[in-house]
Parts: sequence; structure tokens; C-alpha cells
Amino acid sequence: MRLLVTILTSVLIFGMLAMVAIFVIRLGVFTEPAAQKPIAADRFVLPEGAAIIALGRGASTVLIATDGPEGEVLRVFDAETGEMIGSTSIARE
Repeated sequence: MRLLVTILTSVLIFGMLAMVAIFVIRLGVFTEPAAQKPIAADRFVLPEGAAIIALGRGASTVLIATDGPEGEVLRVFDAETGEMIGSTSIARE
């Protein structure tokens, strides 16, 4: 019985140490966040009457969600040049 309790205690301690190690690795406690390059584009051209409702950033792109005469549209711009790469309309049901 004493051996069984010792083994179970060892397994419990090992499991807790493994969980702490996983949290430390996944949360990146010992790493610094990657610095993003500044947006090099001077401006982004939006259609007349389009209002920005959200803004996001990728590695080399800028995503701007707009609301205007065309409805809600997601527009993807190149962060270096400011040129529009693509757009997608958002349809709500």
C-alpha cells in the first residue's frame, strides 16, 4: 500500500510539473513578442462615403472594414504601398 501511494504521488507531481511547463511554453513567458514593422504607406484610398468600422493588421497587409453605400466591405491593402489587394462584401442574414 505504501508503494502504491508513493507511485501515485510521484505521478501527480510529475503531471503538475508537466502542466506548468506546457503553460509556460504556450504563453511565451520567456519570449518577447515580435515587433511589427511600421506601416510604410502614406495613405489608403477608400471610396466616397465609406466609413471605417474596424481595422486589422497582418504581417504585410492592412485590413479595413468599411460601411458605406455598397454595404459592409472588407478591404485588404498592402502595408508597404497602400495599394488595395482585394475586397470582400459582407452579407448579413
